[in-house]
Amino acid sequence: MSSKQGPAPDVESEEFSVLIEALRETDQRLEELTHGEVDTVADRDGRSFLLRRAQDQLRYTEAAKQAAILNALPAHIAMIDNRGLIVSVNEAWRRYARTNALPIAGFGMGMNYLEICESAQGHAALESRHVAEGIRSVLAGTANPFLLEYSCHSPTEERWFLMTATPLAGDRPNGAVIMHVDVTAERQTEASLRVSESRFRQMAENIHDVFFLQNLDSSQIYYVSPAYEQIWGRTCESLYANPNSWADSIHPDDLPRALSHLSDRSDCGFDYEVRIFRPDGDMRWIQVRGFPILDAAGNVYRTAGVAADITERKQAAQELRLSERRFGDLLKNVDLASVMLDREGRITFCNSYLLRLTGWRQDEASGRKCFELFAPWQPNDATDFFAMLTASVPAPWSRENNLLTRSGECRLIRWNNSVLLSASGDVIGTASIGEDITDQKRAEIRINRLNRVYAVLSGINSLIVRVRDRNQLFREACQVAVEHGHFKMAWIGVVDRSAMKIVPVSSAGVEPEFLTLNEDRFSLREDMPLEGSSRTARVVREKKAIVTNEIEGDTTIFSAKKRGGGRHF
Repeated sequence: MSSKQGPAPDVESEEFSVLIEALRETDQRLEELTHGEVDTVADRDGRSFLLRRAQDQLRYTEAAKQAAILNALPAHIAMIDNRGLIVSVNEAWRRYARTNALPIAGFGMGMNYLEICESAQGHAALESRHVAEGIRSVLAGTANPFLLEYSCHSPTEERWFLMTATPLAGDRPNGAVIMHVDVTAERQTEASLRVSESRFRQMAENIHDVFFLQNLDSSQIYYVSPAYEQIWGRTCESLYANPNSWADSIHPDDLPRALSHLSDRSDCGFDYEVRIFRPDGDMRWIQVRGFPILDAAGNVYRTAGVAADITERKQAAQELRLSERRFGDLLKNVDLASVMLDREGRITFCNSYLLRLTGWRQDEASGRKCFELFAPWQPNDATDFFAMLTASVPAPWSRENNLLTRSGECRLIRWNNSVLLSASGDVIGTASIGEDITDQKRAEIRINRLNRVYAVLSGINSLIVRVRDRNQLFREACQVAVEHGHFKMAWIGVVDRSAMKIVPVSSAGVEPEFLTLNEDRFSLREDMPLEGSSRTARVVREKKAIVTNEIEGDTTIFSAKKRGGGRHF
């Protein structure tokens, strides 16, 4: 047996070697014949065979493509075999290691990724062991894929990553791809969004108006603030469940107008008022304002809005109109000025007498700021008074002030002011009745002046009866003019014919220098010009009375001269 079988291995080995050599020569001959331009050959049965060079080139090309794709990805990628050894890493992995100065030789190539995770210490130890278990399950084929989000903060910034372990393609586990994606921007955006949403909710839930967010046709409500329950008397949950329930609460007369705004999907939003009925039957006035929200392409896709309860404002306006009508009917034919203002000082009513007095028309005055129209020179004082009047609901106040007419004339008006109150006791405006006392004041001034003159004449007449000494008579007459007539000064002079001048002999309220300063003023000589003479000299020379209304600016009465830093007349 042994003698017959002994040479067989050598023969087979020799035949195998001959076959290998024949294949090599055949491959080489094919390369020569095709000049390297043919990748496959076919046998007589039509079966194709890939040449070795083509096989090597294909493997190289595929590997280069895979490497280029992995290097182009921003994620940090490593490939491990079934044992967990790192066999390949992409450029992002290398860059991360260089940037963070990780003490890993060769970027971890050849190291066991599972052992690295299992040997972690400190606060990340438990999480790292969980990662190792997840990767093992992927390599074993029991999980596909494994995902975990974790934090990896540096001393200068906070960072978050998403780790995924995915098995390599194949019929059986053949390693895995480990990928770490930086999700810091997404997490920071989510955190900012949560903060913004929290602030919005705090604001929306602590004010009295209703904030809402809905789609364009109001068929879906994304958010409504708790004030909805206070104003509508219905729960927010009921609106979320049935977004059209808001329409059921609208007054039938107002519903068409509200629905028209709903159907008009204008980019400008909307603003309208409606009446609603609460479940208890109470009616409320609501102002609804909507604002378009645009998507990334600039198209309107949602609506944000505010709904405010304006019932009290509506009631106050109605009460003010009723007050205006009653006030107007009462004072329509009375020769007194009457005006009503709202809380902002705008004219809501003025009677025909005030219009005739000032020269303005009703349409020109209505809605204007009263103090800007009738008292532009004193807006601060008038505004302060109006604010005091409306702040504390006082008893009617009296006040005198000048009123400017359209032609520029000033009329003095004595006003009686009172506040207008709503049914709930809130101040909604003011009502004023004024009397034109311009002529009366002018008459009082004239009467007061005549009374002073009469007091002087009466006192001097008494002096003439009881005083016999001329100098005493002159002296006390001047004193009567100052003390009883309330004149600033008085003096008496006599004519000196020989000197042709007036000589002061008595005075009261006059500085001594006045009577001796520039005595040429009192000269009666014909060669003295009238322009340089005093009023007194002109009275004597012309033998007629002279009245001066602007005494201070009359240089023929006063003559100024600096003495010791003072001013003397």
